Amino acid sequence: MSGLKCPYCGCEISGTETKCSSCGNDLITQCQFCKQSISVYEEVCPYCSTRLKKKNYKNWFYGVGLALSIMWALLMSGIIVVFVHYPTLLKYTSKRGDDFASSFIELCFKLVIVTCVPYIISLVKKYNVKASVISLVINIILAIAFSVYVLHLNVLARAH
Repeated sequence: MSGLKCPYCGCEISGTETKCSSCGNDLITQCQFCKQSISVYEEVCPYCSTRLKKKNYKNWFYGVGLALSIMWALLMSGIIVVFVHYPTLLKYTSKRGDDFASSFIELCFKLVIVTCVPYIISLVKKYNVKASVISLVINIILAIAFSVYVLHLNVLARAH
């Protein structure tokens, strides 16, 4: 045995087989550029030198989601800090007639939807499922906590 595993079923195979003895899938493919027959294990076509392996996106979606979540949480925290130090801002209304608290909550939930998209893609493609579910739940809890705290600050600002 050469230590190779079938890319389809994971069964151990020899390096000379053209079909997996377990699942029956072909272990020989065709280069998409030069159309020569090559092994599915080749990373570079030996005939035309084209790179064949595609980028692994399993950790990419989770990483993007995590980066977006951190930026979102920092932005929301920064806005809340401004509201804590300048509570009179919460008394003003926008041109649409909304107060700052409702505008903040709207912004908060719009951005949390954006930050959740990479996690949802990870879940659909079954990449990092446990971490993606945990991150989604944390984002939703944070969005609710930020919103409730701003509503609390709004009530305090209007009381004074």
